[in-house]
Amino acid sequence: MVKLLSLVWGALAVGHVVSKDIYADKRRISLGTGSDVWMDEAEIHALVRNNQRFRDITDMGPQVERSRASDMSVFPTKVTQQAVVNPLLRQVSDTVPQNVLRNLTSFHNRYYNGDFGRQSSEYLFQTVSTILGKHGQ
Repeated sequence: MVKLLSLVWGALAVGHVVSKDIYADKRRISLGTGSDVWMDEAEIHALVRNNQRFRDITDMGPQVERSRASDMSVFPTKVTQQAVVNPLLRQVSDTVPQNVLRNLTSFHNRYYNGDFGRQSSEYLFQTVSTILGKHGQ
């Protein structure tokens, strides 16, 4: 953050702001098929026009590969933890999730760079902290 602020301040000091055009180079796009495609701005806009779902993973690096590897999970074929889960199910309530959802949806929007985004993130942080605190985390 400090580095970013110093870059912005330096650019302002010389009378211009340097902005990087993210479309200057092709972007690495995942279409959800397991393979990636390098696309330019026009190709990406075509995906949007065609309501094609995609994800820009250009700046994600190695975590994309780890994420894909974890998608190859092996699921159990038999239920084996009923003795642990059944007592916990008696403690489950839909009140907390309903209240959290009601409060989060009451914000006009949750844009990260606006007041509502700040307020909603503070609300969510406080709520999760309270829940974790009650359970000794």
